[in-house]
Amino acid sequence: MGFRDGADLPDNARGNGDVSPLIDIARAVLARMGAGAWTVDVGEFWCSLKPPGARLPGQGWKLHVSANQLTAPVVLARVTELLVGQDCPFKFARGRRELGKLLSNRIRRGSGGKFITVYPDNDAQLRHLAELLDRATDGLGGPRILSDRQLRPGSSVYYRYGVISNPSVLTNDGMFESMLTGPDGELIKDERRPLFSPPPWVEPPLPSPTSPAPVSPAPAPPALASPALASPALTPAPSEDIAAPVVLIGDRFEVRGAIRHSYRGGVYRAVDRETGAEVVLKQARRHTLSSLIGTDACDMLRHEAEMLDLFGPLGLAPHRVALVAHQDSLYLAQDLVPGQTLNAWVVDRAASEWHGAGAPWPEVLDKVHRLVELVDAVHRRDIVFRDLKPNNVMVTPDGRLRLIDLECAVRTGSRVLPFATPGYAAPEQLDAPPVGPAPSPRADLFGLGATIFYLASGIEPVLPTDRPASRRGEERRAVLLYRAGARMPAVRALAPLIAGLTADDPEQRWSLDRAREFLTATATATVTATATATATATVTAAADRAAGRAPQAGAGAGASAGVWAKPGSMGEAGLGAATASPAESDQLLADGLRHSLRSMTPGRRWLWSPGEGGRLTDPCCVQHGAAGVLAVLTRAAGIPVAGGAGVGMGVGVGMGVGVGELRDGIATVAYWIDRRSRDTEKVLPGLYFGRSGIAWALYDAATLLGDGTLAERAVDLIGEVPVRWPNPDVCHGVAGAGMAHLHLWAATGDPALRGRAVEAADALLDAAVERGRGLVWPVSTDFDSGFAGQSNYGFAHGLAGVGAFSLYAGLATGRPQYLDAARRAGITLVSGADTVDGAAYWTAGVDGDTQPRVHWCHGSSGVGTFLIRLWAVTGEPRVRELAEAAATAVYRGRWYTRHAACHGLAGDAEFLLDVADLTGEARYRNWALECAGILHARHAIRDELMVVTDAPDDEDVFVEYNSGLAGALGFLLRVRHGGPRWWMLDHLLPSAAGQARHADARMTRQPLAVTS
Repeated sequence: MGFRDGADLPDNARGNGDVSPLIDIARAVLARMGAGAWTVDVGEFWCSLKPPGARLPGQGWKLHVSANQLTAPVVLARVTELLVGQDCPFKFARGRRELGKLLSNRIRRGSGGKFITVYPDNDAQLRHLAELLDRATDGLGGPRILSDRQLRPGSSVYYRYGVISNPSVLTNDGMFESMLTGPDGELIKDERRPLFSPPPWVEPPLPSPTSPAPVSPAPAPPALASPALASPALTPAPSEDIAAPVVLIGDRFEVRGAIRHSYRGGVYRAVDRETGAEVVLKQARRHTLSSLIGTDACDMLRHEAEMLDLFGPLGLAPHRVALVAHQDSLYLAQDLVPGQTLNAWVVDRAASEWHGAGAPWPEVLDKVHRLVELVDAVHRRDIVFRDLKPNNVMVTPDGRLRLIDLECAVRTGSRVLPFATPGYAAPEQLDAPPVGPAPSPRADLFGLGATIFYLASGIEPVLPTDRPASRRGEERRAVLLYRAGARMPAVRALAPLIAGLTADDPEQRWSLDRAREFLTATATATVTATATATATATVTAAADRAAGRAPQAGAGAGASAGVWAKPGSMGEAGLGAATASPAESDQLLADGLRHSLRSMTPGRRWLWSPGEGGRLTDPCCVQHGAAGVLAVLTRAAGIPVAGGAGVGMGVGVGMGVGVGELRDGIATVAYWIDRRSRDTEKVLPGLYFGRSGIAWALYDAATLLGDGTLAERAVDLIGEVPVRWPNPDVCHGVAGAGMAHLHLWAATGDPALRGRAVEAADALLDAAVERGRGLVWPVSTDFDSGFAGQSNYGFAHGLAGVGAFSLYAGLATGRPQYLDAARRAGITLVSGADTVDGAAYWTAGVDGDTQPRVHWCHGSSGVGTFLIRLWAVTGEPRVRELAEAAATAVYRGRWYTRHAACHGLAGDAEFLLDVADLTGEARYRNWALECAGILHARHAIRDELMVVTDAPDDEDVFVEYNSGLAGALGFLLRVRHGGPRWWMLDHLLPSAAGQARHADARMTRQPLAVTS
């Protein structure tokens, strides 16, 4: 996180409406030049200007002009005047907030720095404009644009070849992509890679510039110590920016590999040729992370070097080795600290070794003591760290802790730019002015408490923002403690300490001395006894207030037992505090439905705005579009009203959502989809990304609405779907199409739909590949798809989904070859399982992948979804055993995931309900209830409604099904009101696993044994 991307700017600088100083500048230039006929189109991010009659080419060479926060107004004024005089259309980032995003380390490296984009008519005009723009912006300064070629060393003008106005093309993977058209008509994706890479058929219109001269580091401005953005997680990455076989920085440091890349600059492993020692090399590009007071990433790196000089010799942080300049960047070389970050140390253990029950008491107590002493050592040197979090603490092999990434650490009283890592930053940091005094050391106490919570639980303490603010932060955190503490003894024991350190009021936070006293007293008792004897009423009262409960009797200021000892609610054996109450779940469900209905935008391209991952998909599809939401609304409307009269929202669910309101909303969504479902000529078969799921949802809605004409159109829609396709999977391919055909056949009795379902099942038999005694279904290697050649295990993109359709097809048609295919899919999945301490995991890919996965799309939840159904048909003990082990894996990871149906808690919890329904084992339903409790603990309030975001750190609520709110609502509908798994055909399964084995035997000509 870090800088708040414009949150520190006044409203008229944030891009609200058409009000922005940058837009004002452009309009003023137009008015001064008498260019009133130009059009000014103000979008969400860009402001586009065009002369009368301008028509943009489909693709070609375009110019980019970079700027920093200080130079942007001057750059824009000069460029606007120049381009208006040349009748050349262009666009610019509409405000300082948007420019800040282009300069941040969260921007994709191929998109960073592009403040202004210019669209010349031809190569000759490009050359002419490039020269004029270079003169106009000479010396003003701007960051390097990695995807483009620079006009000359030191210039702010760049150029690249790419799509300009070509319409996006729907790919076989269900994504609308910007595509270049080659001379032979071939479509090629316009990839904005972080290096100049024009298509092979074009020649650059300008000669290559000479190599830029090295940039010498200048002295850092003395007035301010400037923070950097929070570091992303360490992930191995190829070095794309440093492409030479041997890269030498500062004639001394030989780069050996990349730890991570960002637009701000990479972090690399290197060897110091002077000493032979391994070092970490941090890069800062000039003008990135620029601020309104003239600092940038290079200044931040210099400041970090100063902090290393202070703390390195004390053994609290790495030693600074050198600060060197290379081309347009500054590099800081520092000692390589052995070990791993505290974040990684916890991640490696939370679900596997700790089984989702939090850290073992001896381990957590030792490290909490060390954290307290680390913070004390910083404060004794009159420094406030400002960014204490698990990613900034290293755990060495011998268990010691050291600080890294000290760019935010400042002397108390310094004037600073604001910095905030959500969940770990104190409230006073979140509310800090654009420039002001550093927070007091008490801000670090908040970060310490949040880090201790993460250490004890593995749970990120971040929560989405309420809008408008309606709850105190400490009350929301108390609910997290309350829920997590139900199953995590270390959290129970440390709850008073965590709550005390993270009080909203800095003056009320526990001191380090009080923390030591608490830890000393806690260490003398067992965890369970300590949890009961020392828990304060603070957490109890805060959790009760946040949940709307009446305060407990005796929970006054001097109470000692509090929430942790409440019978039937808390404790090692009971469910209680681990779950949401029925009323809480109902409120979350009803409010989510209301939010969905209120947030529709029927006049726009998207009925509900999707998250970033869905913006390129079909607005009607199940995955990110309207069809998935429609399915949830339709089922909600079908819940019987209390008393049995009619259908509609029951009392528990409704709570203000009227039957008429819900039906009106369903009609709006259904007819919106009906009008737009054929907007693209290309028809994709997938259930989630293609038209199959759209037809399914539309038909069910039409049935509820009693609209026979709409139902007929839904059947016509599924009739256009191809049932032979190079991708066999559920999300994008044949299995998904087959599932939809079986559903609509069951609903209509139309024999043509049965015939097409059979054709899909036959197509999968034809595409199956032998693997030992099992089968796999790879995507065709010559298919134009990102999945080409892949053979995966999961439900969304692989074997589990294909196996499930084959199973259903066999049950529906009585054809034994489909059941046999499902059985042989099970053989492959059984052989691919990795069982660890009673939990079963699968990798994403059948070959070459080693990362264990947990979710529906790839991993335990999706594979288990198929296996538990295969067991319901075959009765194979080993299949049930692995399905239940998959449920264990899901449960252990319940706190460590997003909330989505596809790759998170909602889909995982639905699988737990499946296992409960098919086995009759109550513990799996109880586990699902705990998942509902997690969703409730992490909800946000938006316009007085409880809503669930896709991830705890998401600030926006996306209503989409598989990556947003609707998927969570689908789970809550099932957990509160029952019903089958979404997008499945479980009416075909035996009503009880033991009743159907004789019927299954009649359908097969060979034993169904998976393990024989």
